[in-house]
Amino acid sequence: MKKKGTGYFSPQGLRAAVGKVACPLFLLLCACSNGPPYPGNQTLGRFVINAARTSGSGSLDILDGGTDGGSTQCTGAPDGFCFEAILSDQIPLPAGQSVYPAWLTLTARNGSVVTGSTRDGGFDGQFFASTAQSLRAFDVCQCGEGVVVTEVLELAVLSSSQSLALGGVCPLSLLDGGIPTGPNITRPAAQGSTFDAKLVCGSLVDDFIPQPDAGCRCGPASAVFRLSGAPPT
Repeated sequence: MKKKGTGYFSPQGLRAAVGKVACPLFLLLCACSNGPPYPGNQTLGRFVINAARTSGSGSLDILDGGTDGGSTQCTGAPDGFCFEAILSDQIPLPAGQSVYPAWLTLTARNGSVVTGSTRDGGFDGQFFASTAQSLRAFDVCQCGEGVVVTEVLELAVLSSSQSLALGGVCPLSLLDGGIPTGPNITRPAAQGSTFDAKLVCGSLVDDFIPQPDAGCRCGPASAVFRLSGAPPT
C-alpha cells in the first residue's frame, strides 16, 4: 500500500509486488543469467555498497561460504562485506503496473559486469526491492545443498537533494518513513542521459533453514545487514 502523502510505495508493499526469484545476492553469488551488459534500458546508477551485520541468530557461520563461495570483507565492517553493483530498470511503466521491472547486477572493481550476477526486482521510483530463495551448501552443515536460503533486499534510492538533506549518511529510520521531503528536495529522476541517484540505503535479511530430510548438522539461522552505498570515486 502507498504511504500517505508521499506518492511512493512502502518497501513492504513493493516487496510483495515483485515476488520471489531464484538467485540470492548472499555471498555475492547469483544463479541467474543475464545478457550483456545488464538488463533494462535505464541505468539508475553504479554503487559501492557496504553491508554491516546488525543482528542474527542461530549457530550457522553466515560469513563462511562453505562450498558455495565467500564474501568480501570491508574495511570498517569486520562482520560484514561489501560489493559493487549497478541498478537498472525498464521504462516506461508497463500498462496496469505500479512498479518498474528492475535489476541489481554485480560489477567488478573496474566496472565490468560479473557474468551471471543479476537478480530481478522492482523499482517504484524511490525503492528497489527483491526477494530470492535458493538451495545452498555450507561446509558447517555437511549436507550438500540442503539449506534453503531466503533473502530480502530493500534499498532506498536517493537523489542528490535527498542525500544532501541527510548529510550523505543513511539514517536507521530511512526505510520506515525517513525519506527527506521539502520544497527544494526532489526524488531521483532521469536528467538528460544520466539518472540523479547519489546514495542508496537499506537492508539485507537472510534466513537459513536446513531441510528436514537433508541430514544437516546445523540448525536454522538468520542474519540482518544494514546497507549503505554511494557511487564509486
